[in-house]
Amino acid sequence: FLIREGKTVCALDADLNQHLAQQLGVELRAEQAISTPEHMQEIRTYLRGTNPRIVGTEQMVKTTPPGTGSNLIRLLPKDAFIKRHARSPRERLFVVTVGTYEATDIGTSCYHTNLGIAESMLSHVVDDNEHWLVADMVAGTDAFSGSLHLQFDVIFFVAEPTAESVGVWHQYRELAQASGIEDHVRVLGNKIQDTEDEAYLKQEIGAVLIGCFSEDRRVKRARREGKEV
Repeated sequence: FLIREGKTVCALDADLNQHLAQQLGVELRAEQAISTPEHMQEIRTYLRGTNPRIVGTEQMVKTTPPGTGSNLIRLLPKDAFIKRHARSPRERLFVVTVGTYEATDIGTSCYHTNLGIAESMLSHVVDDNEHWLVADMVAGTDAFSGSLHLQFDVIFFVAEPTAESVGVWHQYRELAQASGIEDHVRVLGNKIQDTEDEAYLKQEIGAVLIGCFSEDRRVKRARREGKEV
């Protein structure tokens, strides 16, 4: 929608299951993920720039903000970060992937370790009404394990018309209230089959439910065949 409106979009696939990149037509390659050790070191060094308050990249944690001398990320084809770490399957679209587990990661780390570099990236991005960043994040309350929940103008929580999904929403809402971001969260209903499903979500969620998507078998068929929706 944003691209059709003439906007430039950076799509950040920051979920353990990398579905966003695939649906945007990007072939997943482990060596291109920004969470590889080599890329994490490279990105921190670049973002640090000449900031005199950061002596070395080991001092640059995921919540370190930019300062004088830091390099910012601008969503433009000529930007150094975009040229190095993004892929552009179509005009005005840049896709960045955090990455997922590899065989060498088994039993050694959790996915939140990978997300640290995404949080550093997000805090250095320059966006405006013509340049948008859209992220597919970890599901449910996982976003509260770091600073991801603080990085966005709006977060869309996707809920299905089930007691389990609504239960996760209630937990998410409590955490959003506690962290002060409740006003930045909206809910979208998904896989709605009838008016009863929609009424259930409206009753359980209230005014922050801003819309619903009907269950559509064409989406399933298209994805099974490897086609874009």
